[in-house]
Amino acid sequence: MEQEGSEGTNHTEDGLKKKIEEIVVTPQKSYGGFKMTPEEIKDARPYFIKEKYIRDAEMRKPNEPEFDSSTLYVPEKEWKNFTPAMKQYW
Repeated sequence: MEQEGSEGTNHTEDGLKKKIEEIVVTPQKSYGGFKMTPEEIKDARPYFIKEKYIRDAEMRKPNEPEFDSSTLYVPEKEWKNFTPAMKQYW
């Protein structure tokens, strides 16, 4: 049974509005079962795909003329720790 507030407002409706507002105002995505903001998701990326570390297979930076954007350098120490699925992905 729904309850009426002192001004005649429905508490269930207020709760729903508040929940919708939280979702819309603070967008979050589920990542590994945890809710994270878009900025947190971006920070969770492997370091070698963050803008300042990106290199092509020949270790060239994106601002170099011969940079090949179809390749990506994955450091050997990272590659060694990858699962077979991760190796297939990268």
